[in-house]
Amino acid sequence: ERRKSTTKDIHRALTRAGDALFQTGHLKPALVHMSYQLMQCDAAHSKGSNIAKAHVLRRMGAVLLEQGEHTTALETLDQAVNLLPVLHPDCWSFHLAIGDAHVASKNHRSAVEAFRMSLQSLREHPETRAFQERIAKLLTRI
Repeated sequence: ERRKSTTKDIHRALTRAGDALFQTGHLKPALVHMSYQLMQCDAAHSKGSNIAKAHVLRRMGAVLLEQGEHTTALETLDQAVNLLPVLHPDCWSFHLAIGDAHVASKNHRSAVEAFRMSLQSLREHPETRAFQERIAKLLTRI
């Protein structure tokens, strides 16, 4: 249990450091921090390591996109979304990031498809379903 806590603490610290570097425009050092996180995810071999790895890859895709490396960003984002289980609650945001990358690379047809997938993932999101059920219950009272 102690090792698990330490691993999560290191992951969070690297996330904060990488995000701070990215937000202040230090893109290459941000990628280095995120690369360390990927190595940590690979070393963890835990149940959630693929999901953690997917989130790191999504953040790396954002950095690459900011650097103007559209093709590499798209490849990274595709790799990220493929690590997630099909009905993972965060799928919609990964498809949204892919759509944004397609827009940046002027591939509007692919962007539309990615945005459609994002909407589909939102429709299947557990919180969306719960919200729709609440609306349906309220409508029966009107």
